[in-house]
Amino acid sequence: MAVILEKQRVVLRFKDAVLMTENYGGTESDELNLSVCGGDLVLVRLARLEQTSTFADACAGINRPAIGAVYFLGRNWPEQPPDQANALRGRIGRVFRTGNWINHLSLMENILLSQLHHTRRSARQLRDEAAVLAGQFGLPGVPLGLPGNSTAADLQRAAYVRAFLGRPSLILLEEPTAG
Repeated sequence: MAVILEKQRVVLRFKDAVLMTENYGGTESDELNLSVCGGDLVLVRLARLEQTSTFADACAGINRPAIGAVYFLGRNWPEQPPDQANALRGRIGRVFRTGNWINHLSLMENILLSQLHHTRRSARQLRDEAAVLAGQFGLPGVPLGLPGNSTAADLQRAAYVRAFLGRPSLILLEEPTAG
C-alpha cells in the first residue's frame, strides 16, 4: 500500500519582509522568509519580547512590513480592501500575550466579539460552538462573568476558546510557554 502525501496549501507567507517595532525606538527585524502550510506547527523565536505582538500583528495584516510582503491565504495584506481584510481576519485565531480582554464586556462577549465582527455567523451559532470548545478546554461552560472576576486559569482557557472559535486557518499563540 502506498502512502500518498498531499501538499498542503500555504496559509501564511513572509517574503523578504522586514518588520518595525515602533513602540521601542523603531527596532527593525531581520529579513523574514517563511511559509506555513495548513497543519504546520511553527515556533518563531524572537530576540525581544516586544517583537511578539509586532510579528503576530503582521501575520494578521494589522501592521505592514517596512519592506517585503506578508501573504495570508495567497493574498498580500496591503492589497486587500478593508472588508476583505476583515473577512480574512475572521480566519485567524489568536491568544494574545497580554490577554487583551475588554474589561466591561463579559467573557462570553469577549470570546464572540472577533467572530461577530469578522464573519457572518450568527451569535447563536458562535455561542453553541464556544460551549463545545469550552468543554474541550476544561471549562464547565463558557464563562459569563467579567474578566476581572475570573481566575487566571479560566482566562487562559477562555483565550483558547476565543482563538479556536470558527475553525481558523491560522492560530497565533503569543508566548505559548508563558504562565
